[in-house]
Formats: sequence, C-alpha cells, structure tokens
Amino acid sequence: MEDFTKALDLQPDDCLTLQCRADSHAKLGKKKEAAADLRRALELAPQNLPERPQMQRMLEELEKK
Repeated sequence: MEDFTKALDLQPDDCLTLQCRADSHAKLGKKKEAAADLRRALELAPQNLPERPQMQRMLEELEKK
C-alpha cells in the first residue's frame, strides 16, 4: 500500500496505480478508500483502456456492499 501511495505522490494521475491501490484497499476491507481511488481512476482512464471495464465492475461491487 505504501508503495502505491508513494508512486501516486510522484504521479497523482496514474490511473493504473490508483487501480492497484484500490485493489489493496478492498482486500484490507477499506471499501470507502477503494471506491474513492476507483472513481478517480475512472475519471482519468481513457475510454479505450483495457482495464477500464474491470475498474467499473469493481466499483459497482464495492458500492453494492
């Protein structure tokens, strides 16, 4: 988690790093933080990014719970 946060300090608009940190938050049960990172990642991610659908599904799952 710390490494993702450090990377985001250097490149705050890296949507893939945000996605990775969101996954880490989710695994630790930090749903609110995970959802916030995913929302930001989706704002930044290009529409044709292959990981975009995965980000959307993960966010939907977090918001259901």
